[in-house]
Amino acid sequence: MVKIYTYSPQNLFRFTKLKIKLNKKPKFFLRIIPTLIIFIWIIGFCWELILSLFPNSIYLLPFLKYNYSLVCHIETEKLFSIFGYNTLVCSRCVGIYFGSFFSSILIIARANRYISRKSFLLLSLPLLLDVTFTSLGIYGYSKIMALITGFLLGSAGFIYIHVEIFQLFKNRKAIS
Repeated sequence: MVKIYTYSPQNLFRFTKLKIKLNKKPKFFLRIIPTLIIFIWIIGFCWELILSLFPNSIYLLPFLKYNYSLVCHIETEKLFSIFGYNTLVCSRCVGIYFGSFFSSILIIARANRYISRKSFLLLSLPLLLDVTFTSLGIYGYSKIMALITGFLLGSAGFIYIHVEIFQLFKNRKAIS
């Protein structure tokens, strides 16, 4: 609801409130903005591939490497390769970001709009087990396993966080 205060011509000191209902377009934009942000983030960590198409964009590479090093360890042997070009984040992070992007597209399409806390924990369990087993040396690091477990966590985590944020705003409006 948008409240607009206007004055009536009969009494200049008396204000009346007009309530105008917003259409559903702002809600659509709230669903599409995270998708665009994640898409830009994905383009950024695939910059080595983009460099092959646009060689003059090499000036952004040090800036992007620094920014992605803040969120990922970027160990060379764990980087994911696309068409022979390394990403700027590890395989697990690639899975998390692609999972988030996939879920954000599902949310735009209005599919799968809810995930319970129990489902979220179950979908994050493979990643926790993979990290634990790899750290303990039970088995070696696998880029494909890291990608799959990251995808599961990213998709479940994005939907869970998205739902919780909208619930927070919904509860806030109910209190007001």
